[in-house]
Amino acid sequence: MPEQKYFKLLIIIFLFFCCFRNLSAQNLENLSSQKPFDISGNLGIRLISFYSQGRESYRKPFSWYLNGNPVLSIYGITLPFSFTVSEQQRSFRQPINMIGVSPYYKWFTLHLGYQNLSFGQYTLAGNTMLGAGFEIKHPKGLYAGFMTGRFNKAIDYDPDPNEISQGYVVLPEYKRTGNSFKLGYVTDSTCLAISFLKAADDEKSINKLQADSLKINPAQNVVIGLSAQHYFTKKLVVNIEYGNSVYTQNMNDSGPASDLGVIGKGLSGMLVTNGSTISSQAFESSFAYKEKWYGVRFRYKRIGDGYQTMGAYYFQNDVRNITLEPWVQLWKKMLRINASAGIQKNNLKNESGIKSERTVKSLRINFRPAKFYLLNATYSNYEIDRTRHIERLDSIYQQSSTTKNFGFNQNFNFNGEKHQHMIMTGYNYMQLTNADSIQASYSDYHSNTFMVSYQYGYQPMNINMDISYNYNEFKMQSTSDKTTGIDAGFYKSLFKNNLKISLNQSWNKQFASDEPYRQIQRTRAKVTYRIDKRKHYFTLRYDFTKAKGLAENVKDYKLRTIDFGYQYNF
Repeated sequence: MPEQKYFKLLIIIFLFFCCFRNLSAQNLENLSSQKPFDISGNLGIRLISFYSQGRESYRKPFSWYLNGNPVLSIYGITLPFSFTVSEQQRSFRQPINMIGVSPYYKWFTLHLGYQNLSFGQYTLAGNTMLGAGFEIKHPKGLYAGFMTGRFNKAIDYDPDPNEISQGYVVLPEYKRTGNSFKLGYVTDSTCLAISFLKAADDEKSINKLQADSLKINPAQNVVIGLSAQHYFTKKLVVNIEYGNSVYTQNMNDSGPASDLGVIGKGLSGMLVTNGSTISSQAFESSFAYKEKWYGVRFRYKRIGDGYQTMGAYYFQNDVRNITLEPWVQLWKKMLRINASAGIQKNNLKNESGIKSERTVKSLRINFRPAKFYLLNATYSNYEIDRTRHIERLDSIYQQSSTTKNFGFNQNFNFNGEKHQHMIMTGYNYMQLTNADSIQASYSDYHSNTFMVSYQYGYQPMNINMDISYNYNEFKMQSTSDKTTGIDAGFYKSLFKNNLKISLNQSWNKQFASDEPYRQIQRTRAKVTYRIDKRKHYFTLRYDFTKAKGLAENVKDYKLRTIDFGYQYNF
């Protein structure tokens, strides 16, 4: 397609202008001069008691958590660990155990255990892996990274009767493993990298009959990505990121593969291809220019239909975004204005039954004429037009709506040697309007949120107090909800800030269609104490909620949580 050719041309032009430098190796220093062994970090435990009366309990009466972040150092090589253990089990009946270590020495890092690496926005993008890998970040610009391991653990279909009674079950899941690497060149002015991911499900890892009956299919994926950034001057920077993913949704499909494109064909030899195989591309670029008091950024993003990668949790695909973002600073930077305008479109190949276009406009203002006063204001307007694309248009398949949002907050600060005063006010208004009168009856709404608070601090006694009022309203043609309330707090530090005490009390009243139906009081207290040069931390939290029904069929209930924690820093 002409649009795809345009993407490739932009990439070639950008790479032509990027400059390269020679890379050189660096020898390791003599480890004998380093300290042989050292350990630091922290260990902690939490004990939680929970009580519920008048409503179904959403957690166990007693639970515990053990976590730690020890850091070992052996001859200057640092090995940071982290772990979390709890008696609470996930749905697949395995305790929460995640341990990862990333020892490093200068520009070399080794990754072992659970890791969340990101090699590219469209390849490996933060999906958790259990395995091993490394990263090299050489000071002369060389970057190399590799990771291999397991994305998902195999989960057999073994529904718990209690889960079924509550309306949900855990579906089986194949064991998924993969490999990913990234090679690049990074300096202060240039960043150029290529990344790669190959991952697949093990179809023998779970019961095939159960998987087939539930239509859980084994999948495979191969992705290649390219990212580049270059400062042509200190004022102009260009970013480009590209990805091509070949994804087989069902390795057992018997249909013939469709046209995968040039890059897709090149990657197709690394996985099973059939009628469920999709080759799709993603492309994103931005051009930013800034002066001392103004600047502008242009963004373009296009994610093809069906684009997905096993290296990321979620992708919004079949979408194109074009955005322009100017900004300006005036009056010696006392006033800053940021604006944004863009267009979003889906159904890029006109193959889907629904087509929509979305217009986005926003404005943000920051104003600080004096040290004691700050104003932030925002406004946004989102318009969407959605139509049935293939069949003859009918009003029920058309949607034209507008979402408006306006908000501001302002702070007044008056600080003296002993007394500190701060007044904050904030307001937010949101409105959704549908052009179709039939749909408007059940989709239109507006909401109002208002807040005002006062905070006072008396430094000689380390005392702080605050009080605030909140108002929240949500209205539709058929119903309305409203909550109003007051929140007050007291905070005190003792013994050279080693002992800290806080107490909060809130009163809220809830309304439905302007009629009160519930009143809620909540008391929260927290005590923190540290001893022995901040090595030992003790924390005690108390949270009590009492709700009283003010309308028929609205029940009273009580909730109480006591949370004790201890942390040792070493």
